[in-house]
Amino acid sequence: MNKTAPAPTRTRGRPRGNPPTRESIVSAARTLFLERGYRRTTLRAVAGAVGVDPALIAYHFGSKKGLFAEVMQFQCANALAVDDVLEGDPATLPDRLIER
Repeated sequence: MNKTAPAPTRTRGRPRGNPPTRESIVSAARTLFLERGYRRTTLRAVAGAVGVDPALIAYHFGSKKGLFAEVMQFQCANALAVDDVLEGDPATLPDRLIER
């Protein structure tokens, strides 16, 4: 008798092992928003890029608008951090860069 194993199915809930984090989702979303723009970026595309169920993105961010807001907040925070690092004595710039 030749038995074949059933095809693996996607389960609900958190992924097993080392699951992608919010940061992975934000990073993938940032890339897709830059490449495709807001309108042509879907939660399904972001989820596919990270390898998670789209429901996980909805759980963390509520909606596409919420995800976009998180991406923009991250970008703004990085810009402000760069301004802080560049201000001050040029002689101590390398130390400030390493600290950040």
